[in-house]
Amino acid sequence: MERHEAGRPDPWALSDAPDDHVRSQARAIVGLELRITRLEAKAKLSQNRSEADIVGAVTGLNAGSPTERAVAERMVRDLNAKAKER
Repeated sequence: MERHEAGRPDPWALSDAPDDHVRSQARAIVGLELRITRLEAKAKLSQNRSEADIVGAVTGLNAGSPTERAVAERMVRDLNAKAKER
């Protein structure tokens, strides 16, 4: 709730909903367990964008947090590797 409602002048709370609605919704909640057997991932760092777009993203990210700057460094490495392939 804090993430989505914090900026509102009158944030919504669960207590705002009618009790019968909360009870009916709670009965519909189902728990599940997943066993992960394989994980595949891809880094999507604007590889499909123009060099100018990538440079713009890198500039913006370099002005951010340490994590954002690390992403910018990765984007620059990928861009340099792509340039060497040409």
